[in-house]
Amino acid sequence: MTAKDFMLQILRHPYVKSGQAIGKIVEYAGPAVEDLSIDERATMTNMAAEVGAFTGLVRPDEKAIEFLVRERGSRPEDVLPLLRDLQPDPGAEYEIVIDIDADELVPMVALPGDPGTECSSRSWVAR
Repeated sequence: MTAKDFMLQILRHPYVKSGQAIGKIVEYAGPAVEDLSIDERATMTNMAAEVGAFTGLVRPDEKAIEFLVRERGSRPEDVLPLLRDLQPDPGAEYEIVIDIDADELVPMVALPGDPGTECSSRSWVAR
C-alpha cells in the first residue's frame, strides 16, 4: 500500500468527511506507517491539508535519522537530541483514533473534484 491509499481511506472516514478534522493536528502512527519510506510519510503529512488538518506528523524513528544522515548530511549525534523528545506525551488523549487495517486496504484512485470520493482498483477500469 502507498501513502495515498491510506489517505484516501482516511478521507472516506465519516469524521473527516463531515469536516470535523478541520484545523486539527493529525498524527499518523502504527506498524504500517513505520513500514513506509520517508517519502511516503512526507506524502501523508503533506496530504493532511486534504483532510482539512492544520498539520500532520509522523513520529521520528530510526528511518528518519538515517534519512537525515544520508540525504541531508547531518551527523547522527546532532540529529538524535533534536528528535528524542518528538514523541506523544505519556497518556496523551486523542479526540479520535481512526484505525485502518492495512491488510484489508485495497489500492484506490481519487475521482475528480473530491479526493474523498474514490473507487477501489477492484471496481474501476480505465478505458
